[in-house]
Amino acid sequence: PPGVAQKAARPPADTFLYRLSRGDALSLFRNVILVSSAEDRYVPHHSARIQLCPEAMHDSRFGSAFVAMVHNILAPLSCANLLHVDIAFVQADSKRLAHQLDLAIGRKAHIDFLEQQAFQQMFVQTYMQYLV
Repeated sequence: PPGVAQKAARPPADTFLYRLSRGDALSLFRNVILVSSAEDRYVPHHSARIQLCPEAMHDSRFGSAFVAMVHNILAPLSCANLLHVDIAFVQADSKRLAHQLDLAIGRKAHIDFLEQQAFQQMFVQTYMQYLV
């Protein structure tokens, strides 16, 4: 469709996400906690951590925009406590096909952030000093 081609041809700096990266809303926070899991394949690990990755940096079409976006987001955080927290969820063995599929596609870790109350309680207790 013509609309898709036009969006794909648009310069990266003209996209909503690029413009959003130029905002300074994160500078309003004293503490910023970026939580990620390498097991989560829905959100790339480097993206959740707002970090550069070699593949994106060397992408001939979007690499420079990606690097600029990471710098745009992190620059206002120079006076904030920026904390990267990596989470590894213990996975119980299961013979259920749906469970194995969730593990394979990374859905399980993505959802565990939201659904595991034990994780949420431990996280809040561990990082309370950054949350208040």
